[in-house]
Amino acid sequence: MERNGCLPNVVTYNTLIDAYCKLNRIDQAFELLRLMALKGLEPNLISYNVVINSGYCKEGNVHQALVLQEEMWSDRLSPNVFNVINAMCKPKNFNRAMEFFDQMRVRGLRPNERMYTTLIDVLPTGVLK
Repeated sequence: MERNGCLPNVVTYNTLIDAYCKLNRIDQAFELLRLMALKGLEPNLISYNVVINSGYCKEGNVHQALVLQEEMWSDRLSPNVFNVINAMCKPKNFNRAMEFFDQMRVRGLRPNERMYTTLIDVLPTGVLK
């Protein structure tokens, strides 16, 4: 593509990142995310959310999803926090999900019904006594 004088843009990279995530090739998707910056293109909300949601959260890599979300917040982008909380709750990591939920609220992000339902659904036994 580049050899023919057609330079990829953010949409091109996002499409490739999404394709890698769908193929469960998260490492390659992440490499493309980093390559964008090296090529002078700023990853946008879609770039990050695809890697976080379709990549790291899907495979249960909550730690890496949180690292990217921190990067997004520092770049003043609002991540899709529902998917990270949902991924945390799948392995029944309720305490960590609640810590993230609290951080989200401190940053001014408002939880919705879907997020509350996910948290309630995975409450440890005996919490509501």
